[in-house]
Amino acid sequence: MTAERMIKVMYVGNTGGGFARMEEIPEGTSIGDFFRKVKDGDDVNNYTILVGGAVVTRDTVLKDGERITITPKNLKGNDDAAAGDAAKDDKDSEDSEAKTDAEADANAAVDATKPTCEEPAEDNQE
Repeated sequence: MTAERMIKVMYVGNTGGGFARMEEIPEGTSIGDFFRKVKDGDDVNNYTILVGGAVVTRDTVLKDGERITITPKNLKGNDDAAAGDAAKDDKDSEDSEAKTDAEADANAAVDATKPTCEEPAEDNQE
């Protein structure tokens, strides 16, 4: 009976905090099989999977020493963060518009106190 040859791959998980660890897997393991091993029950379509920095298909066979990165397409909390950023941007925009209106009012008040230069001053030399 021949023992199954094992290979080692570096598994990098980008799920917020992130991690990296060596995994020992049987030679001939596909990325689909590896995904099922490390993400049991998750849908592969919700992840971006890279091997050696390149996007691969599920039937790609892993080789000894390869680096596998599995990143969720939508990290939990991104929607909340994006909504918060959008609300902040709206508030900043409103504040900016209010400042612009206040500055325009202040400039108009200052301009009202300045003499106009439309007509030359009259000489009162009599």
